[in-house]
Amino acid sequence: MEISLPEVLDYVDGEWRTPTVDLGFELEDPATGAPTVRAIGTPAERIERALAVAAGASGPVDPDALDAIACALEPRLETLAALDAATTGVPLRQTAPLGVIVAGAFRLAAQQIRAGILREDRDGVEVHRLPLGPALCLVPWNAPAPMAAHKVASALAAGCPVILKVSELAPFSSVLLARAIAEHVPPGMFQLVHGGAETGAALVADPRIAAVSFTGGVPGGRVSPLLVDALLLDHPVDRERAHRAVAHVLARTHHLDENVP
Repeated sequence: MEISLPEVLDYVDGEWRTPTVDLGFELEDPATGAPTVRAIGTPAERIERALAVAAGASGPVDPDALDAIACALEPRLETLAALDAATTGVPLRQTAPLGVIVAGAFRLAAQQIRAGILREDRDGVEVHRLPLGPALCLVPWNAPAPMAAHKVASALAAGCPVILKVSELAPFSSVLLARAIAEHVPPGMFQLVHGGAETGAALVADPRIAAVSFTGGVPGGRVSPLLVDALLLDHPVDRERAHRAVAHVLARTHHLDENVP
């Protein structure tokens, strides 16, 4: 299947723009090694704007909206799978079945809300689960569309404003995904930014971020700005590293020992 790479765009405060930060290297065709486009990132002022907007955003994303996102994504699944295959080197026979996750994540989130996941009444008392706050979703290079969909759908279902940052090595499918999401959620509830490790570290370290979901390899999991900063800030962290899911749950009184490796 012939595939044309879409323009890399970020989405901040309801506005699409071309990122302007040169990350210093070319993205490559994984099959040939030939350069494709220059790697680019969202500038610092746009990152700050995204954080400010997320901190002030509110408004439920109801099950109908989540189903509408799934419906918008379904006609795009073939293209998303082809993009992920062409830009990551993962065979199409693997990326295509993962398309089930892309739309399915939003349908599952809608079903969970309808089933009452946001309520846990007990002893005659209504118990409502309220949004924690802005959620940062950090996505790896090797399965960008399915990972992004799964993380974003879960956070939106919980009522959390989402900032999605995908790997700078595979930014393309996130743009198509983001367009479908942005059409169906309240203003400020979803934003997309691009960048490398510095961008990820700045986002994680910001106190306006209430939760972090990080998936990556062993080297990325050891990067102190991404995990240690989150722990020090008492962000709830959902981390998957090398197919081993680890959740860090910390009390507000927790302190890291200075000798933690």
